[in-house]
Amino acid sequence: MKDKSNLKFAALDPFITTNIIKPTETVIKHQDFVEFGERNEYPNYIYDLYNECNTLHSIINGTIDFVCGDKIINHTEFRDNEIENFVYDLALNILIFGGAYIEVLRNKIGKIARLNVLNFRNVRTNEDNTKFYYSKGFSEKKTYGRCKCTVYDKFDKDDKTQMQSILMIKNIRTNVYPIPLWNAATISAEIDKNINNFHLNNLSNGFTAATVVNFNNGVPTDEIKEEIEQSFNEKFCGTQNAGRFMLSWNEDREHAVEIESLDMNNFGEQYTALAERAREELFIAFRATPNLFGLPTQTTGFNQQEYDGSFKLYNKTIVMPIQ
Repeated sequence: MKDKSNLKFAALDPFITTNIIKPTETVIKHQDFVEFGERNEYPNYIYDLYNECNTLHSIINGTIDFVCGDKIINHTEFRDNEIENFVYDLALNILIFGGAYIEVLRNKIGKIARLNVLNFRNVRTNEDNTKFYYSKGFSEKKTYGRCKCTVYDKFDKDDKTQMQSILMIKNIRTNVYPIPLWNAATISAEIDKNINNFHLNNLSNGFTAATVVNFNNGVPTDEIKEEIEQSFNEKFCGTQNAGRFMLSWNEDREHAVEIESLDMNNFGEQYTALAERAREELFIAFRATPNLFGLPTQTTGFNQQEYDGSFKLYNKTIVMPIQ
């Protein structure tokens, strides 16, 4: 590998890819549950992405409306509003996370008295899904040693002595945890979210450019180069920092920091095309079309017949399986 001291410039590390948390499952010695994602934070990452990506948020919320329908016919002993809230929460969890945890409570005679959809981010499980660990510390991103967990057994319909248990719903049998239906479009959701962040910060701060920064005061050591790169990465890279200005103090003009703008052809058009592509990938992940959710498209030939056909397919492939 070439010595870095011979290089005249250095590229900064990419921002987005290093911040995407993947649904890895890690078994740690002397720990009862399986960690979900890096630092056990995959459910938090997915939930935040749902809240911050407008397109994903619209698709999921619109699909929940389809799942719940105009009215839920209640044949249980529970109140109508309890059943409606239960179905809504269940559909929300399945669409965001690919699964759900239902707390089953029995009364003294062993009859099921209540069903609660637990916050998915607060639950972890062991390898065979027979034990469940509930703690708000998981969603608050605390380490395991600082989390006080309530332990549940797996729901057994024939065990009338179970006062509290958890029924787990997941969309994949080979994994410990479920994965979202839109897992393959995670990067597209990140792009959609970060393009909005970029434009917001760009408008707020009034300055943006693709630049080359030249330091005209000699070539520093590798350690100093790494420190400078890290400082630039933290302060000026990523969509959260779009439009920030930079101050430079120099001994004289000859040793001043030189900033050169790189002219990018059709910069706005490239962003527009990228945003459209990201949204298209999200709809593909759900096998849906934007018109089903009241979102306009560039084509104007989407008539009632095509809408009915699209809804029939979406209802069969996504809505009815969740119901």
